[in-house]
Amino acid sequence: MDDSSDASSPAAGSSSSSHRYPDWVILDPHTRLNYPRPTLDYPEEHFRATHAYAETSNGDPVRVSFRAVPPPGTSRVYVRWTPPPERGEDDRWDRSYGWEPMIVAARGNSILLQLPTLDNNGSDFFVYTIRSIGQQQPSFQRLPSCDHGFTIGNHYAGLEHMFQLEGIGLLCDAAAGEFTVADLMVVPKPNAFHDHDTPVEAGLCIYRSRRPKDGWKATRPRIRHENGQGWELIFWETDAMVPFGDSLCYVDYYRGVLFMDVLSACPQLRYVRLPVNIPAGGPVDRDTGLWGCPDASRSVCVTDGGGTMKFVEVVSSTVFVSGSRAPASSSFAINVGKLRQDNKMTWEKETSMEDTELWSLQGYGDLLPRAAPKYPLVGMKEPEVIYFVLGANRHFSSSRSGDAADGDGAWVIVVDVLSKTLRSSARYTIAHRNCFESDGNMASPSLFTNRAFLACEFSSYLHDRCA
Repeated sequence: MDDSSDASSPAAGSSSSSHRYPDWVILDPHTRLNYPRPTLDYPEEHFRATHAYAETSNGDPVRVSFRAVPPPGTSRVYVRWTPPPERGEDDRWDRSYGWEPMIVAARGNSILLQLPTLDNNGSDFFVYTIRSIGQQQPSFQRLPSCDHGFTIGNHYAGLEHMFQLEGIGLLCDAAAGEFTVADLMVVPKPNAFHDHDTPVEAGLCIYRSRRPKDGWKATRPRIRHENGQGWELIFWETDAMVPFGDSLCYVDYYRGVLFMDVLSACPQLRYVRLPVNIPAGGPVDRDTGLWGCPDASRSVCVTDGGGTMKFVEVVSSTVFVSGSRAPASSSFAINVGKLRQDNKMTWEKETSMEDTELWSLQGYGDLLPRAAPKYPLVGMKEPEVIYFVLGANRHFSSSRSGDAADGDGAWVIVVDVLSKTLRSSARYTIAHRNCFESDGNMASPSLFTNRAFLACEFSSYLHDRCA
C-alpha cells in the first residue's frame, strides 16, 4: 500500500462533491488540534464539505472538519480551537499539546467529542453530525452541561456524570435527525459483599436531542442477570461502549456486556457474560493475564450491517530473556465468537487461529513481526475480516523507516479468519499526540497511548450528502 496517497482528497482541480468516500472508516480517537498548518499540502477545499462551527461554554469558537481514509488507514477529526490560558501562562501555541479534544463515541452519522475546559464542569461535549441531503453543512452541537452526581441511597457517592469517557455512549437515528447520549456508572453497594444477588447499583444520565428542553435526566436502571451471576459485577469497570441496534452495550473485558435499551421510557440493563475466565478480584488482577490494557487483546465489535456482535480474543503467552526488552518467543491463539441473539444470549465459537497458522499465511513472510497481534477490530461490512496491529510498542514513537520488529513502528494486517487468508498489510507510523510531523493516512497516536480504534459509518453519510 502506498502510504503517500491521500484517499480522502479529490484529484487536483476537482470538487469535494465528486469525491467517493468509504462506506466505513477506522476512526482515530485522538483529534488533530490546530492542524493542518498552512505550510502543509492539505488544501482547505478537501475539508470544506465537512466544516462545522460551534462555541464552547466560555464563548470560544471551535471549528471541526473530517478526513476520511479507507481502511486500513485511519480517519480523523480536525479541530481549530485555542485552549484557555492557565494561570501564569502566555504562550498559547504551546498549549495545543495535551489539550486536543478526544472522540468519545461514533454511531451512524454522528461523532461525540469531548473538549477539555478549565471550569468546574471539566469538559464540553459536542455532537458532530452529517445532516441529510440538501442541507449545506454538517452540524456541531454543544450539549448542555450535566450537573447530576451519583448518589447511593441518600448519600452522595462523590462521582459526577460525564466524567469517565468509557461510560459515555451515543445512539443515533439518522433518518429522524435525532441522537441520544447516555452516561452509565456502575458502583458497588455499601453492603456489596453481603448482597449476593446484585451487589452493585447503576446510575444513568440521558440526553435526548428530540427533547432538548428536558435536559439531562438521571435514572436508576435495574440490572438483570442469570441466577448466580450477580457477584461477577462487584468489580465492574467499563472498558468500552458499543452501540448495537437500539441498545448501548457497556463492556467489561474481564467480565461481560451490559445491554441497555436506552430508547425505552424506563431503561434496564441486562448482563451477558463474555466467554472468558472471570477473575475473583478487581480489573488489575494479574491472574487474568491482561493486566493494564484489556482492549489490546480483547474486542467486542458490531458488524454485518449492525446485525451481528462478535467477540475477538488474542490469548497469548510471551517468554522474555533476562536483560532483554524483546520477547524471545511468543505463542498465541486468536479466538472469535458470535453472540446468539436468542432468549439466553450466549456466545458460540465461530473460529480460531493459532500463531503458526497466521505466520504461515501467504504474504506474511519474514517482513512482518512474529508477535501476538493487538487491538483486533472486525470490519463493519465484512464480518469475516479482522484488522490487527503488529509491533506497536507504547515506549517508542517514530516516523523513521526501518524494521517494525525493532519496536520502531507498527503494521496493520487484514486477515480473513474464516478462509484463513492474509488480505493485506500496511506499515504504520506511531506518532505522538497532536504530532505535526506525521499526519499521513498510516499514522496514529493511538498506538502510542494504548487506545483502541473506533469503527464507524460516518463517512458513508458524508458521501450521500455530497452526492
